[in-house]
Amino acid sequence: MAEQTEQPIEKKSFDTEAWFAKNQKSILIVAAVVVAVAGYWYMTRSNPNSPEEVIAAESLFMAEHLFGQDSLETALNGRPGQFEGFADIAANYQGTSAGNVAQLYAGICHLNLGRFQEAIPYLETYASDDKILGPMAKGCLGDAY
Repeated sequence: MAEQTEQPIEKKSFDTEAWFAKNQKSILIVAAVVVAVAGYWYMTRSNPNSPEEVIAAESLFMAEHLFGQDSLETALNGRPGQFEGFADIAANYQGTSAGNVAQLYAGICHLNLGRFQEAIPYLETYASDDKILGPMAKGCLGDAY
């Protein structure tokens, strides 16, 4: 029998430190861009004084006024060229506090107009930690089903 000789197996390893040193500039640029984009997104979405939040809150005024007067159809759909209704505010200002409140109002308008199936998506989308509005929205959702 022929004698088999063992040959050492060469291990190829990835030298992370050397790779990082070689690509350090590119990695840092990508990381800085990611942090800048995330920071910008967070600041525009979480700042109650952001331009989008202010415009959305101002848009709610007339619709809320009409809601209080039981002009539910006008509050829901608005008047073209004059003001937006809850449905438009909810669609155009998603991610803002006013857009979230418009979801609730739109759901309640549909519910009171007898359009239960149309109310469900608005009421399911509404999210609140408020101890009164949160359960009220869940109750309205139950009424819609």
